[in-house]
Amino acid sequence: LKGDYQGCQFIALDRQETDTLEFSRVKTLSADSLWFLLGHVPQVTVKMYKRGSHSWLGKSLNATATIPSNTIVMFRINGEEFDAKIPANTIHSITLSI
Repeated sequence: LKGDYQGCQFIALDRQETDTLEFSRVKTLSADSLWFLLGHVPQVTVKMYKRGSHSWLGKSLNATATIPSNTIVMFRINGEEFDAKIPANTIHSITLSI
């Protein structure tokens, strides 16, 4: 999708300093359904990488957050009038513009 990242209630970032948000699901040893029955909500780890910090070792990590997988990320898709509500567990990465 192309558009503009609008925000997420669990992620605070500075667009001037952050280039990319990378989302990955936190794996558990047991089945998710068993954890869900016990009241555990699956988690997603969000890695925030610094803008302009590319080197041969990769990007520099700016911050990390662990959020519930059902967290909604607000995103304005190009050409749309309203923000889309996208579950965090369906996102791979978001590249931010300034």
